[in-house]
Amino acid sequence: MEDKDLKKELAPIEKYVTGLVINNPESYQQSIELRAQIDVYEKKCHNLLDDPISNANKLHKSLTGKLRELLDPSSKCKKIIQEKSSAYLTRIEMARREEQARLNLEREERERKEREKLEKAAIKAEEKGQTEKAESLRERAEEVNVPLSIVEPEIKKSVQTDAGTITQKTDISVTITDPMKIIQAIVSGRIPISVITINEFKLKQVIKLNCINNLDGCVISQIVNTSFRSK
Repeated sequence: MEDKDLKKELAPIEKYVTGLVINNPESYQQSIELRAQIDVYEKKCHNLLDDPISNANKLHKSLTGKLRELLDPSSKCKKIIQEKSSAYLTRIEMARREEQARLNLEREERERKEREKLEKAAIKAEEKGQTEKAESLRERAEEVNVPLSIVEPEIKKSVQTDAGTITQKTDISVTITDPMKIIQAIVSGRIPISVITINEFKLKQVIKLNCINNLDGCVISQIVNTSFRSK
C-alpha cells in the first residue's frame, strides 16, 4: 500500500471527525469506534515506513558518527586557538585601557595645575588693581584644554591575511552564582522577565505533586482526558 492510498483511507474519517459532536453516550461510543479506526490507519502507516525510517536512521547515525570523528580533533584545535587568542586580546586590551586611564588622569592633573597657575596669576593681578588682566586670566583658565592622548590598540580590529580575514568582537562573560538574586532583579524591574523561561511542564508537575489549587500568576483548572487502547 502506498501513502496516497492511506490518505484516501483516512479522508472519510477526517471529514466525519471534523463535524463530530460528543454530547451523549451514543456519540461518545462513536468516538471510541473512530479511535479504533484511526489506530488501524496508524498501524498501516507504521508498517509502510518503520523499516525504511529505521534503515535511514542507522545510515544517518553511521555517517554523522564518522563526520563527528573527523571533525572533533579539528574543532578542539579551533577552540584552543580561539581561547588563547581571546586571552591574549583581552590581556592587551586591559593593558591598553589601564594606560588610557593613566593618561586621562595625567591630562586632568595637567589641566588642574594650569588652572591653578592662572588663578594665582589672576589673584595677583587683582591685588595690583589689574582687573582686566585678572578677568582675562580667568577666561584662559576656563578654556584650558590639554590635548587628549589616545592609546591605539596593539592589534587592529580587523586583520587580513592570505588565508582570510579575522575580526575582533568585544563581548562579556556571564556566570550565574545566585539565581534568587536574578529573580529579585526581575521583580524590581532592573532586568526584564524575558531573561528567564518558565517550564510549564515542570510547573504542572510541582502543582500536581503538592496538590496546589490556587497560584498567583497562573490559572489552574481540572480537565478530564481519555486514553484509548485498541484490541
